[in-house]
Amino acid sequence: MFTLPRLLRPIFSRQRAWLGELCRIAARLLSDAYAEAAPGARPGLVLFVQTFGDLANFNPHLHVLAADGVFGAEGTFIALPPVPEALLAEGFRRAVLAFLVKERAITDELRAKMLGWRYCGGFSAHNQVRVAAEDREGRMKLASYMIRAPMSLEKMTYDPATGTVIYRSKPLSQAGRAKGGGIDSPIRADGRRPGCRARSPSTSALPACNAPSRRDSGYGRRIPAAG
Repeated sequence: MFTLPRLLRPIFSRQRAWLGELCRIAARLLSDAYAEAAPGARPGLVLFVQTFGDLANFNPHLHVLAADGVFGAEGTFIALPPVPEALLAEGFRRAVLAFLVKERAITDELRAKMLGWRYCGGFSAHNQVRVAAEDREGRMKLASYMIRAPMSLEKMTYDPATGTVIYRSKPLSQAGRAKGGGIDSPIRADGRRPGCRARSPSTSALPACNAPSRRDSGYGRRIPAAG
């Protein structure tokens, strides 16, 4: 999965056609990385964009279904180690910022500033989810997650006293509801959304964007070092 910083998301809300360029950038990054490890071979990739976040807010990001390796010219499959997340995140950051400068959506000054931000400046890449070849149920669950609808009935509850529909970031157990966990987005009966209120929100840390050892993986020679 590839994500964008909040600062840039409104640009893609106004220019939806550019979402396709995000897919092309990610595909090039993965294809180039695999080509370094196995010259002449080709990866198996399925990419698509989701534009909603956990609370149905606008949050464009990419999902990728990728084979754990490449296919040689004769059709044989060559298993490869995962491409390091830090290399993907840094390559994605640089390519997206270069594209936005080219399209005059941001200035060179802003690009230089964002390249200097720590932790890849809100860009990230995640490739820790693995599904074994014989795990058909796992493949179905992963594919279903990637094409899920923006909103889930399991996350909704109705408060008749206030006429408010509460949409939570994650479905809660009965015990969780009693403790008031999760992040709520209230929607009044008339369809208006007065705002969001947080209840014990969880925190997560972005991975540091320090390139790992390239000698171990064989990846990364085509992706410029951060700095």
